[in-house]
Amino acid sequence: MTLAELVRDIAYHNPVWTPSDVEQRARLLREGGLLPHGGRGRPSPPVIPRDVATLLLGLSATGRAVEVVPVVKVYRDLQSSSNNGFARAPDFATALTVILEDTEFLRMVDRVEICRSWPEAVIVYRKGKKSKTRVETYLPHHGRPARRDQIQVSVNLRTEMLLRLSSSISS
Repeated sequence: MTLAELVRDIAYHNPVWTPSDVEQRARLLREGGLLPHGGRGRPSPPVIPRDVATLLLGLSATGRAVEVVPVVKVYRDLQSSSNNGFARAPDFATALTVILEDTEFLRMVDRVEICRSWPEAVIVYRKGKKSKTRVETYLPHHGRPARRDQIQVSVNLRTEMLLRLSSSISS
């Protein structure tokens, strides 16, 4: 799957994001060096799970396309609030990438919440069907707690969407 095909797929299956918004954010991320450059059509490099994670962050973490590059840089580097992190991932971008590339981890995930109001992301998951729900929170490296005096606006990435994107990358 090329980046152009990924953009069309996300826009088609997610009515929250318009095709023009997905295309604009992908272009800005590409110009900012966060997504791969390539020719049009066949010569375009195939997307990898890290590229999908970057584009999902660009769509979820901010409501304004003009902010996409600096905001994605902040959210990629969010650190786990626990010692281990989800799948032992040291930062949020790695955790989201692992979810997209490994179906074993993906099937554990209920949802990924990305807060737009302040830099914070949460992965809600279960280690087994009968186990308790667990929550892994990712915050800026300085560990400052979220600002609870504001209204929190978050985007939820559901397992179904992540599973579809994961299978599109691998095929």
